[in-house]
Amino acid sequence: MAVWLAVLSILSYAGAADPATRPALRYVDYRHGFSLSPPLGAQRLRAPSPSRLVSWRMRDAETNAIRWTLSVHRAVEGEPVVDLAAHAKLLAARLKRGENFDVKAAEVVDHRDGKAIELRGVSPGRARFYQRQLWVPADKRRFIFLKLTGPAGQREVLNGVFDAVAATFEVVDPATAAQQRQARLDRGRTLLDKLDTERVLTAVHAEPRWFLMRRGDAAVGFLRIVEETETRGGVRGVHIETWAYVRVAERPPRRVRRELFAAADRSAEKWIERAWVGRDDGRPRRAYAISATMADDIIACTVTRHGDRGPQSKRVEREIPPGNVGLYLPQAFVELLPRLVERDAPVAWALATYNAAANGFDMHTFAVAGPDDIEIDGEMVTATRCMEQRAADRTGATVWLDETGLPLRIVDAGGLITEATDKASVLKAFGRAERIVAEMGGD
Repeated sequence: MAVWLAVLSILSYAGAADPATRPALRYVDYRHGFSLSPPLGAQRLRAPSPSRLVSWRMRDAETNAIRWTLSVHRAVEGEPVVDLAAHAKLLAARLKRGENFDVKAAEVVDHRDGKAIELRGVSPGRARFYQRQLWVPADKRRFIFLKLTGPAGQREVLNGVFDAVAATFEVVDPATAAQQRQARLDRGRTLLDKLDTERVLTAVHAEPRWFLMRRGDAAVGFLRIVEETETRGGVRGVHIETWAYVRVAERPPRRVRRELFAAADRSAEKWIERAWVGRDDGRPRRAYAISATMADDIIACTVTRHGDRGPQSKRVEREIPPGNVGLYLPQAFVELLPRLVERDAPVAWALATYNAAANGFDMHTFAVAGPDDIEIDGEMVTATRCMEQRAADRTGATVWLDETGLPLRIVDAGGLITEATDKASVLKAFGRAERIVAEMGGD
């Protein structure tokens, strides 16, 4: 959805109450069958080994000292493991013997829909390190396990980091994951194949919409969105504009404007995204701008970043791969997607969207979960709960839709809530909202 994309444009700025445990982009390993969200700011290391599949390191911002190391490993046992409790004791003895790791606790714990082994303890010696591991069975003989290591004196902080990451740690069978992925892509291709101009244009919602963003009870931003049908060069299409504003304590406000046009037959598109940073009582500084077009299956994109050295621009072109042409979803269609799919049963679709920062393509997933009762403006309403994920390596959002497919509420992995409301409510929280929209080039 354009609502969700506009929110995503400012999520990295909005931050969270605890940046040490807030999840960052989701890391997915389809080959080995696992995914997780490491904390923001962690640096991924590029030296995997046969047993260590991936690792991250967090450094202190002032001293550059290593605060902790997070890694994912695989282990294959010689015999099938039928008793996790017995295997936990075996692992504790093995770690003591092989790594001189003194396991203080080895127990079977609940993890997602199954059981896992959790180990925790310290290494002996003057430089004592605290460590926690979570061993999740991938099959009868194979485990994928998560490991966090850091100074023993920071045990409380390390436990917070580990708990946050473990909550996102998921292990699946690689073959099953590949089958699910292909099924979603097949549904996405079929969905676009069946779209016609009238269905796309009738999905447009002509009334302007307003949204409030909040963390807990505190309003931190707002969003305005306007849709209309439009004809350009004799081609009928969809024109969408969004204006987003976020203000977090002790940080300068950030503003993002997006303008999207796509032909209803998906033969062409154009979009612009601009961002500004600066105080409300002064002239905001432009942060970046993206200008892109798509025609004849070729995307031309210019990204301009504004820094201390002035604007720096880079123009690139990228052909949509033949295998992705039937899956390619224009930027404006992302907003329409929930209104174009069937929402009466749990099902998921995957499509290809362009990533300007990487000059590549992401797998955009939209999944319907089912009906859910939520409270909006003090009243209980029945909505359709969905999940939307902009890319396979990014955390997704939970989205609640009304009966027409319009979003009522969006909650991201960091806890930012974006909720549909009226203009009066936005103006009550942000008295200059209309002026801010006008300063970004809105009416």
